[in-house]
Amino acid sequence: MARLHGEMALAFGLAAGDASQGLPLHDLARAAMADGVALPYNRLFGQWKRHDSLLAFGEAARARFLAEARKSGVSGRREDAVADVFDGYLRALDEARAAWRSRLGHDARLVFLPLQLVLQPWEHANQVQIDALIGRAVGTPFTRGNRADYITGRQFQGELLRSIHEAEEYHVLWLHDYSGLNAAGEVDRVGFVQAVDGYLAALTDRVREFDATRRLPST
Repeated sequence: MARLHGEMALAFGLAAGDASQGLPLHDLARAAMADGVALPYNRLFGQWKRHDSLLAFGEAARARFLAEARKSGVSGRREDAVADVFDGYLRALDEARAAWRSRLGHDARLVFLPLQLVLQPWEHANQVQIDALIGRAVGTPFTRGNRADYITGRQFQGELLRSIHEAEEYHVLWLHDYSGLNAAGEVDRVGFVQAVDGYLAALTDRVREFDATRRLPST
């Protein structure tokens, strides 16, 4: 990774006709690639991709980079050369994507672009930077006071049942985590247990307590 970024900075400096502009231009290119190519592509992880490529993402990233390069002082006669280096950077990233897809047996669902290709190590060295990076990836910054609990798949049904019974005001559930139906469209055993021992039992308890609490949790 150090060699990649070093060579890219050198290439941008040569294209700009000024070695001192190499690193700043590469930083602009990396930022454009991260926000316009790597992160949008990685958001598609797990999805089928009919036309698996980074090149379409690269158009907007290229326009952003060139606009910022002009502001940084790249002369008009050097712009095409600088753009060529950016295009080469994009092709290199797409080749990395293609190689990873080939290694996975051409299944595009599991292909992602390693963020080291567009980030330097010091940009994700502490928790604050990692949180900011995740915010960029999902398009929503972190807010204070959040809590995340990691549970394995085997724990999920038990945790869901517990959370339904402990809900006091509002129970939040991602629907894809509890379909209630099997592949044939029939009620499955797990869905039946959650409906009867979970929702129905919890509702019965809350109705029994209603005179005292004056509350019925919703979902």
